Amino acid sequence: VICCAMPIGSLSNIPPEVKFIPWTAILKLPVPWPRCQDISHLHEKPVPGDNIAVISQAWAFQLHPDPEGRTVETICALLKKAAMILRTGGRMLVFCDYLCIPQAHAGHASLPAFEQQIVLKVMEYMPHLAFDADAVIHICNAE
Repeated sequence: VICCAMPIGSLSNIPPEVKFIPWTAILKLPVPWPRCQDISHLHEKPVPGDNIAVISQAWAFQLHPDPEGRTVETICALLKKAAMILRTGGRMLVFCDYLCIPQAHAGHASLPAFEQQIVLKVMEYMPHLAFDADAVIHICNAE
């Protein structure tokens, strides 16, 4: 986990298509994790004082990064560690691709056109997101 205790600076530059989920909500998700579209009620927008964590993980399967939940315990432990390090008084919101970018349904080859546009906008912003994040968690594999 790489952490720096500086809440994200320019919130006005984050496109509305970029979604975040509170780290505490991730701890309560069922395994395997649900798709972004299935947890839209959990998505929140950052406000000044919030910390941003980015989860990057290798996808072992085409339609789900971790269908057996092998990395969930590790990710949750690292989120707890990042939250302790970043105690700044604000919330810690997390960007994780599977939880924050629209995903295809199992058995469907692609997303509807409007969701494809969302994916493109988020992908364009991802380098900025990783650079500006207060914490980056990268999981190489489930082993």
